[in-house]
Amino acid sequence: MHSSLSEGDAELFKALPFKLSKQSPNSQPVREGDPTTSCMVLVSGYMHRFRLTESGDRQIMAIYIPGDPIDFDRLYLPVADDSLQTIRETVVARIYQSDLRNLMARRPAIAEAVIRSLLVDSSIFREWTLNIGRRDARARIAHLFSEIAVRLNAQGYDLTRVPLPLTQDHIADATGLTPVHVNRTLKTLRAEGCIERLAGGLVAIPDLEALKAVGGFDGRYLHLVE
Repeated sequence: MHSSLSEGDAELFKALPFKLSKQSPNSQPVREGDPTTSCMVLVSGYMHRFRLTESGDRQIMAIYIPGDPIDFDRLYLPVADDSLQTIRETVVARIYQSDLRNLMARRPAIAEAVIRSLLVDSSIFREWTLNIGRRDARARIAHLFSEIAVRLNAQGYDLTRVPLPLTQDHIADATGLTPVHVNRTLKTLRAEGCIERLAGGLVAIPDLEALKAVGGFDGRYLHLVE
């Protein structure tokens, strides 16, 4: 929630033609090199953005939660330069780029909201670069969890009851760590009372403020609108 639209503009955006698409876990609705004619809003489930090295190692560069616009950066780019993969069973709304571009041309407030969303994505990418490049393993993971928790809270989710849907491999590939190092660090965070491990390896957050302190988390870079 980075912008506030008038009721009229919100209704026009909702009236855009779209196609709902259900995606199974670990499917890739967009692959690097695909031509792009639509962009997506995540209706339910979770998705991540990634690229692979020449040797096949994965770097996760963003994690998307319900309500997020996923790939609006492709509005004016004809080819995908990275891939998207679902984390759980997911539903997305696909909007044709041409329809959204036409609406943006007619409604400056909607154009501003889309641009603001893209700028916030850039801000998050910069923070992730800092997280991977300059924080230790404990702080990296705490910061990653804190960000997702704050974003989910803004959408009305309670992270004391809603678990984070990330495996140790997801966490490792989002933080530049090995799964073994992630496992050790999660045990430390659990012993400190910052997280709880649930069945299936999921994580719940009983004390978000303590977790933020470990990660040095400052949410200004998310630019959330109260």
